[in-house]
Amino acid sequence: MKKHLIWFSIATLPLWWTACDQNTMVRDLDYTDEFEEVYPPEPVPKLLTFANGENIQIQSNGGQIVAKADTLKWVSSPLHEGSAMMVRYQVLLGTEDETFKGDESTILSVFTSGEEGKSTALGISHILLNDIAANAGISPGETGTLTWKVRAYCGLDKTLSNVTGNFTVTRPQE
Repeated sequence: MKKHLIWFSIATLPLWWTACDQNTMVRDLDYTDEFEEVYPPEPVPKLLTFANGENIQIQSNGGQIVAKADTLKWVSSPLHEGSAMMVRYQVLLGTEDETFKGDESTILSVFTSGEEGKSTALGISHILLNDIAANAGISPGETGTLTWKVRAYCGLDKTLSNVTGNFTVTRPQE
């Protein structure tokens, strides 16, 4: 029995070497021109609504915030000529003095735009806006300023808009 096991091991030894050799593959990349080069998205060039100090008056009825929404809109990021990249967007909201350049933990909120990020608009409810204003330190019955930017992203590449929008929020009395 031992004799058969030894002969079997000797006979299959070359197969083990070739099996290990097959794990090393050289890939032929002659078809690279079939794939589009990936570029970081261009920054959003212009904010269209709530970008120049407009006021949002949060209204309440009997202590309840009214179910109403306002829409932040912007111009889409320009694509490289001939590109078919899918650019998605996020809206970053911060306090009046937010620079959006440092630690993301200082940003009040980050929202993905509509249509899973494909839309160039974000509807934001007054209920949510009231919570964001409260987190920004705006007391009930007072008015404060919030700023926002748009982050365009494609895969892992992302670019923050050069323009910053701002609007004031007036919270209702509680």
